[in-house]
Formats: sequence, C-alpha cells, structure tokens
Amino acid sequence: MSQRRATRLPLTAAQLGLWSAQQLDPASPAYLTAENVEIRGALDERAFLAALERTIAEADGLAVRFVTGREKYAVISELTYRQVSDGSPGAGGAAVWQELGGAPPAPSLCVDLRGEADPDAAAAAWMDGDRAVPVHLKGDDLVRHALLRVGEERWLWYHRCHHILLDGYGFFQLAQRVATVYEALAAGATPPASPFGSIRDAVAADQAYEGSDAQRADAAFWHDLLADRPRPVSLAERTAAPGHSFLRHRAWLDADQAVALERFPKACRASWPEAVFAASALYLARLTGTHDVVLRLPVMNRTGTPLARVPATAVNVVPLRVPVTEGAPLRRVTELLRAQRRHQRYRGEQLQRDLGLFGAGRGLVGPQVNVKPFPPELRFGAAIGSTHYLAAGAVDDLTVTVSGMPAGGLALTLDANPALYSTAELAAHAERFTALLARLARPDATAPTGSISTLTATERRRVLTVVNAPGAGGQAGADLDAALATWARERPDAVAVRGGGQPLTYAELDRRVDELSRQLRARGAGPGRLVAVALPRTLALLVALLALVRSGAGYVPVDPDYPADWIGHMLRDAAPVAVVSDPHAVGAACASAVAAGPWTVLTPEPAPVPPAPQRASAGDAPPQRPRTVSTPPTSSTPPAPPACPRAWSCPGARWPTCWPPCAQGCPSRPRTGCSR
Repeated sequence: MSQRRATRLPLTAAQLGLWSAQQLDPASPAYLTAENVEIRGALDERAFLAALERTIAEADGLAVRFVTGREKYAVISELTYRQVSDGSPGAGGAAVWQELGGAPPAPSLCVDLRGEADPDAAAAAWMDGDRAVPVHLKGDDLVRHALLRVGEERWLWYHRCHHILLDGYGFFQLAQRVATVYEALAAGATPPASPFGSIRDAVAADQAYEGSDAQRADAAFWHDLLADRPRPVSLAERTAAPGHSFLRHRAWLDADQAVALERFPKACRASWPEAVFAASALYLARLTGTHDVVLRLPVMNRTGTPLARVPATAVNVVPLRVPVTEGAPLRRVTELLRAQRRHQRYRGEQLQRDLGLFGAGRGLVGPQVNVKPFPPELRFGAAIGSTHYLAAGAVDDLTVTVSGMPAGGLALTLDANPALYSTAELAAHAERFTALLARLARPDATAPTGSISTLTATERRRVLTVVNAPGAGGQAGADLDAALATWARERPDAVAVRGGGQPLTYAELDRRVDELSRQLRARGAGPGRLVAVALPRTLALLVALLALVRSGAGYVPVDPDYPADWIGHMLRDAAPVAVVSDPHAVGAACASAVAAGPWTVLTPEPAPVPPAPQRASAGDAPPQRPRTVSTPPTSSTPPAPPACPRAWSCPGARWPTCWPPCAQGCPSRPRTGCSR
C-alpha cells in the first residue's frame, strides 16, 4: 500500500493560538488582517504584479494548507518523528499540521475603478466587503492581493490574509521585498536574492525554545510578576466577547508635536514607543483610579532568532504591568517596560493557562497598545507608497495603534469593541489621549506623573469654571451632605457614580453613607474626633469620605501604598477613634498595620446598627466642619499627603470629581461618574 508523501510541520505557538481562537468562533472575520498601500506616481503595473507574484512565491509560509487528522506523512529532516506525527493539539484535542505548498495563493487581482463616480469610495467598499467575509482555515482563500487603480497615477495595493499567516512585521517584510523586486524588474535588472527564511525555521525555533532554560526563566519571571493575579482594569465598565467588527477613530500628532515627544524618551535613554506605553499606563491609571495597570502589549518576538527573516506570524501579546502612582517618575515607567520586554518570548496565552485565567470574566490584561515603528513610506521607483492599516485582528476591549506618517507626525488609531464603547466615548478617549501625548513632550523626564494632566483644554475649563463654579448643581453654598440628601430625595434612582463595573444610585449611595456614618458615631466619631481612612481610589473611598462629612469627624488620610511602619506611626500619632479600611482592597503591609492598633477598624460597607440617640439629620450641618489632619514629617516618617475635605469639588485636590453631579459627566473622575 503506497503512502502519501508530503511535507508537514506542526504549528508554531503563535499559529496555534490563532487556530484555536478561530475555531471558537468560526463565523468571525475578525482574525483577517489587512492593509493597503497608496501608491502615487508613475507605476508599471505589469512589473508590479510580477514583483508581487515573485515575492509571494519566496514566502513559503503563505502557501501552507492547514490539515487535521492522524494520517502518517513523511518526516522532514529538521524535526523529529514525534514532532511531525503528533502535530499540534488544536481545538477539541485534534492534531493540526501545516502542509508546505498545499495552498498556493490565488493570482493577484488588478481592478480599474477610474470609471466609478467616486473611485476611492468604490475601493473602500470593495476592501471592506472582502474583509467582512470569514475564511475557512482549511481552505484556499487565506491570502488575497489586489491592485486597485483609483486615478491616473494613484493605486491602492490591497493585501489581506488570515492572521495565522502574517503579523504586522510580516506585512512589513513582504512590502519591503515587493518594492525591492519591483525596482529591479522595472529597470530590467535581476532582483537580488531573497532574504527570506522558511517557515521551517520558525517551527524549529519554537521547538528549540520549548522546554529550554530560557523558557523556564521567562516563565518564572511572569509567574512571579503576576502571582497575585491582578484584576485587569478597563476604560469600559463591563465585559464582552470580541466582536466580529470594531469601531474606529483616528487622530494625529503633527510633525512638531512628534519631534517634541521624542525629547522625553531621549532624556530617559528610551525610545518614543516606550513613551507611548508610559502615557498609556498613566492615562488608564488616571481615568480608572488604579495604581496597578496591566496593559496588553503586542511584541514582535523575533529578536535573536531566525524569525527575524521569516515572513510569518510570530507576534506575542504579553501583559505589561506598570505601577503608576502620583509621585512615580516617568523614567521609572520606562525602566519597567524595558525589563518586562526582555521576557517577551513566553506566550501570553500559555501564561493565562498557567494562572488559570481562561474563561468568561477571567482576563489578565486591559486595553492593548500597539506601536508600529516601521518606516511609513515605500518607494516603487519614481512612485511613493504610504501604508494604511485596515485591520489588525480581533478587538477584545480597546486597541490603540501608533505609527509614523510619511509627512512626519504620528497617526493614532483607536479600535474599540462596539459592545463596550460608543462612538462618542471612543472619540473622547482619542482626543484626550492625543492631548496627553502632546503634553508629555513638555515636562522633564523625571517629573512625577501627578503633575501631568489627562484633561483636554476644554475639559479643564469645564471642571474649573462650570463643575466647580459657586452654586453648581443649583445649590449656592450648599453643604455637601445636604446636597447628597437632596439628590437622594429628588432623584433616588438616578446614577450617582459608577465603579467596579456597577452603578450606584443616589438612594443607594445615601444608604451606604448613612450606614457607615452611624457606625462611626457609635464608635465615638464626631466633632473634635478623628477618623483615619486607608483605602485606594474606589467607590468605597467616596462612601467613606461622605460618611465622615455626615458624622462631623476630622479626616486623617492614609495612603495604603505607604510602608507598614509609616502607616503605623501615622495612626499612633493621630489616635483616631476608628480606621475605615478594607483588607481585601489594600496591600498586606497596610492591612497588617491597620489591624495592629487599638482603634476600631470598619469596612466601607458595614452591617446596619441601631440609630444613635442624637443622630443628626442629613440636612443639618454638623456643629464643626470636618477637618483634615496630616501627621508632621519626622526623620523617619514622611508627611501624609494633604487632602481637601471637599476633595471631590476642589480643583486642586488629588481626586477631583463632579459634585454636585453634572449633566455631561466629569472626565476627571476615576470612573465614568454621574449623570442626571
């Protein structure tokens, strides 16, 4: 009985991740990636198509067919029999291989759209239509090229393929090679030898890494960094599966702003992409109120391996964990980025499996930041090509892509999961983040993050002149507690604030504030007495501070990020009647220091207790206004950060928010805030 002979390889780890993702949602076209290169100038169409066909033939990873089953095939010399016969474990436990030369790409198309009323619109519709149709991974339509003519000297080279074949760097390699071959053919010369390696090299590099000392070291690094399984934060307040489409908004930094932005990374001995990552971490931290940001970071995953020469998909998505505090220098942020990227080969999907974080609501990372530092221009003889990215895979939450522009400057593309963001929200984030990048170019590299605003100029004017104007909310000079009582009475079901994925109405907020304030008064809180608060910036902090206002007690702010001995010194020195904290929301050092003293420890959501005999009504001002107490600095103890008793209405406070609630919502809050 004859045995069919073919060259089959197991999938690389990057390919296997995409294979599995597509199998979970076979009808999704989201894993199709595409770009178009706008070519202006005199172009020899015949030479271009010839260069394209030659380049595609040189990249053997574009001509593979994916197969499943248990048939026996010939063994290739580079791999062991076990590696070939076992294949890769695909979805459902079935083995999957890639067969070299099994699915040659279809010939490139040449479409003349000059006769259309709007050639550019017709070309966009043609490309959008092609990307909207999912392809079968075991089929023959994984790659498509087309040259769309939209003017006398304007063409759009459309290149689409499934992400399992090419990533962003693979697209760049292919485009560079097409330009090189075209120049030679157009000049009647022989093109230089192909620089490409084979997909076999990519598989062999994966096999060499598997089980190696380098892999074990990388795994140990990530496991140690993420041992506490940090909860990912998002600019959206809900979760959803990746959609079949995405919303898109584009913004730009002009050439002067882009040049200015480079001064920051140079001062830090870093690159401009690292400045973008630092800005992204700062932006997410400021708008969510977290100090621990975990971003999704795509890395090329090719340095020091044969993959640098292979047009294939090798990109890895790793968690980028950045602690961001108000006093952390930007220089430190770039150092952390660089340290974590040294371990980029360990697969992000494997790390999720290691940590048991697969499944609904079990994510590890938040928004994705994708920097493409590739040259923005290609030369096809006398013609100039500029690249435009059309799609880059499934969008889980929010993806920010930053790339250079031919005329200088930076292009920012924000893609969002339509189940999580509206068009207006996406546009607001784009405007705010672009303004932050422009602002980041101005401070010294060692400036604290707290000194850099994430508000646009319009938002800042609104916070200072509208939200915090005397009588904002219709109650000139109103006491804060009285304002809360009024809103709880008049609009009990209106959303007061959102945080942690859940909204809180005015009635619910007033109830929680009242419960905690009664607990505090039962422990002796009131005018002339002090209560310490050791909480991160969450809804619980808002409840605690409002409860302090209602009780009339003074406020001792305790930063939960301080060392345990500093926290202990502050509490012993202030001698509060109670400490409001949550051991599940603060670090172990803070929790132990708070629990060690003689004071009563309350959580922000206490059980109801009987009303105190002399309970003050919500509308009555306490006999003495709340005051803030900070322990004085000593040789061994840092000063506690000053705070404003009305921090949510003070423009200079560390946590400005919207109070009384405004109609539009206040972008400077940790969460997306209030509405009428």
